[in-house]
Amino acid sequence: ECNESFNWSQLNNIGVSQSEGEMLLFLNDDVEVIEEGWLKELVTLAIREDVGSVGALLYYGNGTIQHAGVLLVDYGGGALHLFRQMTPGTGIHKRLDCITREVSANTGACLMVTRQKFNQLGGFDETLTIVGNDVDFCLRLQQLGYRNLWTPACKLLHHESVSRKEEVNESDRLNLWNRWRNTFLTGDPYYHPNLSRLSGNCSPNLKISNKILASQFHAPKTHPLQIPEQLPCGVNVFGYIRADMGLGEGARSYARALEANQTNFCIINFETGNPTRMTDLSWMHKEASEPVYNVNLININADHLPNLRHEMPDYFFKNQYNIGCWTWELPDIPADWYPAFQYVDEVWAPSEFVKVALEKIAPCPVFTIPYSIHVEPECDLSRQDFNLPENTFLFLAMFDTRSVAERKNPYGAVEAFQKTFKSDDTSIRLVLKVNNAAPATLIKLNALIKGWNNIILQEQEHSRKQINALISLCDCFVSLHRAEGFGLGPAEAMCLGKPVILTNWSGNLDYMTPENCIPIAYNLVEIDSDYGPYKKGQVWAEPRLDLAAEAMRKLKEDPIFAKQIGDKGRQTIMESFSPLAVGKKMESRLKQIQTLLNKN
Repeated sequence: ECNESFNWSQLNNIGVSQSEGEMLLFLNDDVEVIEEGWLKELVTLAIREDVGSVGALLYYGNGTIQHAGVLLVDYGGGALHLFRQMTPGTGIHKRLDCITREVSANTGACLMVTRQKFNQLGGFDETLTIVGNDVDFCLRLQQLGYRNLWTPACKLLHHESVSRKEEVNESDRLNLWNRWRNTFLTGDPYYHPNLSRLSGNCSPNLKISNKILASQFHAPKTHPLQIPEQLPCGVNVFGYIRADMGLGEGARSYARALEANQTNFCIINFETGNPTRMTDLSWMHKEASEPVYNVNLININADHLPNLRHEMPDYFFKNQYNIGCWTWELPDIPADWYPAFQYVDEVWAPSEFVKVALEKIAPCPVFTIPYSIHVEPECDLSRQDFNLPENTFLFLAMFDTRSVAERKNPYGAVEAFQKTFKSDDTSIRLVLKVNNAAPATLIKLNALIKGWNNIILQEQEHSRKQINALISLCDCFVSLHRAEGFGLGPAEAMCLGKPVILTNWSGNLDYMTPENCIPIAYNLVEIDSDYGPYKKGQVWAEPRLDLAAEAMRKLKEDPIFAKQIGDKGRQTIMESFSPLAVGKKMESRLKQIQTLLNKN
């Protein structure tokens, strides 16, 4: 037991001191063994006199590569994983994911070394508490003349950071950079200098001039300034394109709109600092390691935009037209968003509500470009796949606890349901779909629904396909939120022709009318406490639960009315919020931007 602050290096050094084996294997508790014989090759290689560390082929849960060796780079913390998030197969350069080879370093998530060599180094450096300790260890082995090897003969599944919250320790990164700066700037000896080091995918470095204008390094996330060649017209979509969250879906919705309108675009995936699952690979075929076009569409909210700018090279943004795609749910923008305006030339808001809030403080133009909505029903899944009964009327309320449960207000849906129906009424069900379930939220919800067998809490992880199916299998979507920047869930339900009960306030007003949904009146109230980014003293809506209860009863008892509402909702989405409709709006603004760029 070690009850001190988390220090990966210290924990492993203690482990070594309490062990007796000749071979040392450092294996994180979020690594899963998936095949027999996985240790054999690690031992076979590690016992060789000239070999230092040996690393393994680690996969993410979605089958993409998490670790195939560590590549040294001249920016950020100085290291990244080779072929990270790529799918094994012919897309991997020279099928290097299938070849045992020398590498500069291996991840400590699965790393083998002999005790003799470990002791020769004095173990892991405990001043590197979380980040870079494995890279430092491997580079010190290299200094002593040992070779670090990576092998695909040991395959494991790495549920990265599932056992503890992911942490980016800037002190560690700076320490690692200062210690190995010359090594990082020299370049990885196992990676050709004419290959791109921005993603570690072995793609050729064709677009960037070799002339480096700045050699002075100021911080571990500062990059040498390079001059891009003139880029053609088009859009580089930056965002959490793989993330199972609203901002990820927002970025994907803009990609759908650009594709529908046949606009030239590529995608720069970004994940740093985002703990959400990254399992949506639907746009992987459009991902690029660096900007291809002259306009950046940056789907990273203002409070996290500095993180993106520090993490990526300056030339990604210099001499580009930078558009911030920001969403917020309250009438007033947080003060910590203000500095982000220095990074953008204009801002796109997904709704008029967000636009009005931004225009109060924006020193640049703000335009409303809504998210595009396109959801196909998944016909190969049934209610049985979700353990839901047939021949019952299903209300669905869906939310992500990272979006703050108090704002999404699933409790309102429960209370409205309980006002309307009895706990033993088996003709109806309320399904509460919780994404990224937080323990405190689950405790509160379970207490609220105790004794109500017709209220079903679903907290297991679901894919995008399963979420689409769940929405299509319900009879009514309920969103008694207190504030929305746009409201993807209700819009997606409308796209599938489902009647929606919806708080009549904030970003969803752009697509809702009394004819295509059931709007629920509200009272604006001051927020009574801090809830994540939503601070005490700001205002949001408190929906009228008595009116929501009446709406639930009417939809249950009047299927003709329910169908009329659903059909009109679908018509609204298809006419004004489809990928093609939104693509036309984007095209109009992008043409104006290109005209402006041509003049300059």
